[in-house]
Amino acid sequence: MEQYSSLIIGLLALIAIFIFLYFVPVGTWFAATLSGVRITLLELFFMRLRKSPVTEIVNGLILSAKAGVVLDRDQLEAHARAGGNILNVVMGMISAKIAGINLPFEKAAALDFKGIKISELIKNESKLNPSHE
Repeated sequence: MEQYSSLIIGLLALIAIFIFLYFVPVGTWFAATLSGVRITLLELFFMRLRKSPVTEIVNGLILSAKAGVVLDRDQLEAHARAGGNILNVVMGMISAKIAGINLPFEKAAALDFKGIKISELIKNESKLNPSHE
């Protein structure tokens, strides 16, 4: 009986570790930290509980940080939970910065909800109005 109890405790510990690793994406947090994105394990945990696309949001934050575009995690999460395309918004804002166009997050999100590929719009705007370059 004693060997069964240690087996059950070991199995429960293993299940607890898997549950912890599911709800606390340590790998995503580590990648963000190495990339210079400041996000806590607790924030990732609550994002996971809210069923937000954690990896997509963190990757967007990493891309934007590397490009020098400051984005807010809460805004990205709200946009994703509303059905928006995070990559479209992030890449559009990066393209706008490169083109010298001021594109606030709210406008980028609105364009995304209209189904507009923001990067292509910025590229076309730059061709039509070369004064931005």
